[in-house]
Amino acid sequence: GNRIITSYGLHQLVDQPTHKAGHILDLLMASHKIIKSNSLSILSPPSQLPTCDHCCLIFTLECDVAKSADKKKITFRNIKKMDRESFRADLESHLFASTSSAIPSLEEKVHHYNTGISNILDLHAPKLSKWIRDLPDAKWFDSEYKKSRIERRKAEK
Repeated sequence: GNRIITSYGLHQLVDQPTHKAGHILDLLMASHKIIKSNSLSILSPPSQLPTCDHCCLIFTLECDVAKSADKKKITFRNIKKMDRESFRADLESHLFASTSSAIPSLEEKVHHYNTGISNILDLHAPKLSKWIRDLPDAKWFDSEYKKSRIERRKAEK
C-alpha cells in the first residue's frame, strides 16, 4: 500500500490514531513540498458533534493564492484551424519568388523570404491575444516531480 502512494510522489502524513477507537482511519496524503513540515495537528472530536467519532486534522499548505487581478496578456496563433493546402500553396509560390534572380543580394533575399513567410502566416493563422490569470509557479512542480510523471506515463503504456 505505502509503495503505491510513494510511487506517485505522495506521503501519508497521519501517523497516529484519528478515530475514537484508536485506529488511523483518516488519510492525509500529499507531496512533502506542499504541506508545511510539522504543521499537522490532530484534535479530539468536537464536543459540539456528539455523534462524530473522527478527530479533526489541521495543517498548513505551502502555496500562494493568486489574486484575481493578476493577469497577463498572451499572444498565439490557431494553427490547427488553418487550411494547410492553401498555406502550402502560398509558401511554395513565395519560395519560388524568393529564389528568382530579380532579387540581387543575399541580404535582400533573406529579408524578402522572412517578411513573406511572416505575411503568409499572418494571412492563414493571424495572431490572437487574450488575457489570462497569471498564476505563480507551483513550488511542488519541480524537475523531480516532472521526471517521475514522465516515468510513470511510460510505465502505463
